[in-house]
Amino acid sequence: MIYERVLRPLLFALDPETAHHLALAYLRWAPVRFSRENRAAPVSLFGLSFPHRIGLAAGFDKNGVALPAWEALGFAFAEIGTVTAQAQPGNPRPRIFRYPRDQPARI
Repeated sequence: MIYERVLRPLLFALDPETAHHLALAYLRWAPVRFSRENRAAPVSLFGLSFPHRIGLAAGFDKNGVALPAWEALGFAFAEIGTVTAQAQPGNPRPRIFRYPRDQPARI
């Protein structure tokens, strides 16, 4: 309820990349204490075992600044970081976008 009525409209009022950086900053510094009993079946793949199938895909936390948050939020695995010999400038903006149909309804 708080997310839908307060947080989501605030985040959607921002540029998507700014909202992304704000979310990462929050997850980096705010204590995240969220857990639910996991009833999902464990899975093994390529010699690795995971408590369930839900993970965080590459790209959200490229610098690994919010590592404790991912497990606290319930992800079984997270693809973190980048590997380059030297820092890269990245693609020009906009690099993150929203689909128009995902915009929150105006109240």
